Amino acid sequence: MKKIICSFVCALLLLCTLSVIISCDRADTDAEESEYESLYSMPEYDPESIGSYIKPFGYVGRVVYAEAGQTLSEALWSDIVEGVEIIEYPSAQVEYYVSQERAKYSYFARRDGIEYEELLIALGVTEESIVERAKSLVKEDLALQYIISDAGITLTSEEKAAHIDKYAEKLSQVYGNDAEYIKTNMTEQIYDAMLSDKTMEYLLVNNTVHTTQSK
Repeated sequence: MKKIICSFVCALLLLCTLSVIISCDRADTDAEESEYESLYSMPEYDPESIGSYIKPFGYVGRVVYAEAGQTLSEALWSDIVEGVEIIEYPSAQVEYYVSQERAKYSYFARRDGIEYEELLIALGVTEESIVERAKSLVKEDLALQYIISDAGITLTSEEKAAHIDKYAEKLSQVYGNDAEYIKTNMTEQIYDAMLSDKTMEYLLVNNTVHTTQSK
């Protein structure tokens, strides 16, 4: 199984950040553009090794209350991930997210004409917090991979054909590329996004999520 690039809330926010970086300044040098395009190349998770990184956990039969400002999906996913125990973080994926975060801040520093370290101080970001952010993203990836594998969630050829245009358009807004380019060159990312959404639909059906007003 390939890595899930568009995993639920956190990963989607991450992709939106990448789209800002890439689309903010198309006049940048070819070297800069290449740097940010390389951020798409995330190391794959080995499905056979997921069990060595994450302990089994329950993901159905939960009763969750969404807080103000949370969607039902966000509340449920946050509740599930909170209870996940990581045995060991896969170093390649952690390093990927760390380098991605550093590249993001480096870009903003160059864009605004200030030193990288000065920007981090201004934002209250430290190298330690960057690593923790990376680990939190890997934790979500592993949780998603575990659920997909354990619940046997897959995409049918009919589902792929029926939704590919919609998802190509959706990802074109994230990556800043034309929908036809996405459809032709990024089918793996399209199917990953479909699989993520199908997994969330499965979770919403098999758990109970209320708003705080329902208490």
